[in-house]
Amino acid sequence: MGAGVYDYKALSHQVELFTGGLHGDCHVVASPTNPRGLDQGLVFTSHCLERNISNMLGLWTEIFDRFVDNICFRIIFLSVCLKMQALGFKSI
Repeated sequence: MGAGVYDYKALSHQVELFTGGLHGDCHVVASPTNPRGLDQGLVFTSHCLERNISNMLGLWTEIFDRFVDNICFRIIFLSVCLKMQALGFKSI
C-alpha cells in the first residue's frame, strides 16, 4: 500500500532515506475513569535525524491523508479491532 503521491516502493524508499522507520501498533492502558476498565487506541511512532524532521512529518501527512478515504486502511483497522474484541477488549 502506498500513500499520497508514492506507490509502495517509492514510499518505502522515502521512509528508508529520511527516517529510522514509521511504526503503528495497538495500545491498551488502564482506564483513568474506570478502575476495572481498559482503554484501547492506536500508537504511531517514528524517529529521524533533526535535519529530516520535516520530511518525516511530510511522510506521515501523506499516509494519513491517504487513509481518510482508503478502504484498505479501514479493513486493517477493523481487523485489529476484531482481534482485540476476540481477546476480550470492549470496542470504543
